[in-house]
Amino acid sequence: MSNFWTWWTSPITNRKYWDKDLVTWVYDRLKQAGMSDNAVSGLLGNIYQESGICPYKCEGIAIVTPALDYTNNVIKGATRAQFISTTDPAGKYPDGTGYSLAQWSYSRKGDYWDYNGHSDWNLIGTEYQVYRDTEFLIYDLQRWAYEPSINENLWSAQGKTVWQWLMDPNVSISDAVDAVLMCYEKPFLRVPPTRADYEDEHGKRITFANDIIQDFAGVTPPPTPPIPPDPPTPTPTAEIPIWLLMKLKENQEQKGREYYV
Repeated sequence: MSNFWTWWTSPITNRKYWDKDLVTWVYDRLKQAGMSDNAVSGLLGNIYQESGICPYKCEGIAIVTPALDYTNNVIKGATRAQFISTTDPAGKYPDGTGYSLAQWSYSRKGDYWDYNGHSDWNLIGTEYQVYRDTEFLIYDLQRWAYEPSINENLWSAQGKTVWQWLMDPNVSISDAVDAVLMCYEKPFLRVPPTRADYEDEHGKRITFANDIIQDFAGVTPPPTPPIPPDPPTPTPTAEIPIWLLMKLKENQEQKGREYYV
């Protein structure tokens, strides 16, 4: 069982990844699950923003390395109660600290723990943990129920779950990014988010997604379509006077009679 402890910088996009072999394996596994290159890249564009595509990344704490321990601000083992606690006095996972690929937090960290049966901290940085956490990501996306997009004026989920978006063979990179961003990750400080919140997060994540599809699928992405503006507020119009309405009707009837003469 090998370990992943190396950085890789893409010669194509100059993007820095946490190990090329690790990201390649995750990319290929998501393709095996039935996703298109656009869907995988849109998903991983979000994951890159969340964790750098590192399954052992703990929010707010430096990425784990074999030479460091908790005394150097790196995670260490914890019980399930400590893992999901918001008040753990040991401070291993304070508040809603996100963990792993999608930075699962709060009750979703409990789901992560339960899916794995237990969390074996000795597996951090190994192939097995990469496999385990990628499988949980797929499982969690599949079970994520449809819920209206946080702000339907910004992007509409159109009645589809995030998994349905990702399994659509014709999904665009932009829609794949938004399905994960708006329906699954939902990182916004304001709920519902403002247009500025949305455009900022969408812009960062689609940039990463475009880089990923070039680096790991060898595909040049199409130009990113602009985010549509908010629909204009209708301007109230004055009602047509009844005399004008009758006049228009009379003219229409007269034209009809002339047509049949």
